[in-house]
Amino acid sequence: MRSTMTAVFVLAGLLMSTRAWTAVPAMSAVPDVSLEQLLLPQKRGWLGADVDTSIPLTESRLLWLFGDTIVGTLTDQGARKGTMVRNSIGIQDLVGDSSAAVQFYWDMRDNVPGSFFMAPNYDLDFCYWPCSGLMVDDELFVFCYKVVDGGGGVGAFAFKVVGTILIRVANPLESPRQWVTTVTELPFGGEHQGFCSAVIQLDNFVYLIGFDDGVVASAQTRQAVLARIRVDDLKSNPTEGHFQYWVKSDRDEGQWSLDKSSLRPILPHGFAEGTVYFDNSLNAFVMPIQTFFSSDISIVTAPTLTGPWSEPVKVYEVPETRDQRGIFAYAIKGHPQLSQPGELVVSYIVNKDDFWSLFSDSTTYYPRFIRVHFGGNK
Repeated sequence: MRSTMTAVFVLAGLLMSTRAWTAVPAMSAVPDVSLEQLLLPQKRGWLGADVDTSIPLTESRLLWLFGDTIVGTLTDQGARKGTMVRNSIGIQDLVGDSSAAVQFYWDMRDNVPGSFFMAPNYDLDFCYWPCSGLMVDDELFVFCYKVVDGGGGVGAFAFKVVGTILIRVANPLESPRQWVTTVTELPFGGEHQGFCSAVIQLDNFVYLIGFDDGVVASAQTRQAVLARIRVDDLKSNPTEGHFQYWVKSDRDEGQWSLDKSSLRPILPHGFAEGTVYFDNSLNAFVMPIQTFFSSDISIVTAPTLTGPWSEPVKVYEVPETRDQRGIFAYAIKGHPQLSQPGELVVSYIVNKDDFWSLFSDSTTYYPRFIRVHFGGNK
């Protein structure tokens, strides 16, 4: 994904409850150089990508989802020589070591590099950008943006989201080359509204955090919204009538509805890709966030997905974007399965406005990692 509008900042008192929710008293973050080595451009093969979503397939096996991916050869001068496919994946067998090597996969039919999740007509009409996913009863469910090139943008922003795709993998514990997939187009998703930014299963429901740009239809007015679907319905053939949306109520407390015309935001500014998880040590839901294309990474917490969410606690300033024109950070993701108790591993991507510079300069466009410690300095 060459760029994604990743933006959230939280104002206290705006959400459904008048009960205040206090974030962790103090947090700090430090770069993790060892984890960064995981996804550096290879000498030959996988040369960098974004999205960087991780999904535990088992306690010791991790799936990485990537968007637009450069594959080819890295020159001695640090240039990428190759091509870009629209998505790829990685498999990491942890076996007690969070820095274990990642095995990358993309399509190589007819000896031509292509997307691992290939859209019809070899991605010529549209492509899939995998964004989020989860395991449900030994099956893998991957939520993707359906994307076309162009859309009025330029450079890194020359694309348009036109829908949402669900890819179901029946046998995710086998080699990815043997995966059996089913593709379903979901009844929502577009340039100004979507429901696959982050997903999480709670009891009999899968919850989908999404975004809505409202009547202004601008990413700068984007708010975070929430939907859910029963696990049994997700495993069947999901249709519009299977999804429930968190909407406004007469008493302004929020309620679930099959009608998404009056969505009730859970956060005042939304994001197109992210992660959410429940942290047992904090007894709270946790999301790493970024204010609109800023250099700051923050953490917000909440007792429930519908809120109230805490004010953001800034934990890190991305150094690569500081005083650098044409360089931006995005794709802020948490990786609890790589984390120790009392901390969260967070990754981000650094990209450039000039798309073609990604080939001449390999110092950007791959995941970088930090460790966020809860409760102060470590």
